Amino acid sequence: MLRSIQTKLLTLPDDTLVLPGHNYGATPTSTIKNERLHNPLLK
Repeated sequence: MLRSIQTKLLTLPDDTLVLPGHNYGATPTSTIKNERLHNPLLK
């Protein structure tokens, strides 16, 4: 799964909107850039 994230998702433009399959409450969307910078699983 991490390989797919790295080779498919993280190659998309930074401003690509991300819609997670679960509820983030007040922030139901993100961007590729935000995930790259702040998602601890991608470090």
